[in-house]
Amino acid sequence: MYSFFWVILLLPRMRRLRRGPHWNRIRVVAGLAGGALIAGAWFVAGLWLGVAGGLVVLTSLAVTRARDPDHERKLQARHGADYLLNGGVLASGSLPGLRPLGLKQRLYFLIRGAELLVVPAEGPGDVVSTIDIRQVAEILVAGEPYLPIYVSEAKDPPVRETSVMTGNKTELQLTLERGQTTCFQYQGAFSKHLAETAAHAIYSVRGLVREAESGESQALFQIVG
Repeated sequence: MYSFFWVILLLPRMRRLRRGPHWNRIRVVAGLAGGALIAGAWFVAGLWLGVAGGLVVLTSLAVTRARDPDHERKLQARHGADYLLNGGVLASGSLPGLRPLGLKQRLYFLIRGAELLVVPAEGPGDVVSTIDIRQVAEILVAGEPYLPIYVSEAKDPPVRETSVMTGNKTELQLTLERGQTTCFQYQGAFSKHLAETAAHAIYSVRGLVREAESGESQALFQIVG
């Protein structure tokens, strides 16, 4: 039993090790060790030695660095953002001060005060574009102007879908006051929900910022979906 539980407890330790910054170095060392075993098998004609070396090399290639489960929280804290949202992928248009982005690169939206920060989901977490939310003149979800609507679950209960809508795509379009338009695309069964969540956050913060600047009262609604 001791050996069994020792192996079980070893798994979370390995996951923590894989999240560390030095895991790739461990992979390189393991790959070199596996290559040395293969080379040794070549000279001494040891079949099992070569098989073992090949398994070590394949394992070092397959077991990549694990993603930190607190990555989003740390990213939000690093930039001092109030909210972190799924930004989908950049489908068309351009962003203010945009650094080069690859096609279909996943994005995060971070809202910090009146700023909408665009950060690639993969990579060091640097901001590639900053949008002044006060300058967002129009918000479209699936081609329709976004308006926050509260839907009571008692009146409109959830409906079970007959098929998995993995191919669904929903676009979130932001148009700035100077006419610049940028389109973000969300994919999957929850694409519309993710687009509406991002739209609602931008819409709400824009209203709060304008209310604070003008001193006028503005009613904001929540979307449930």
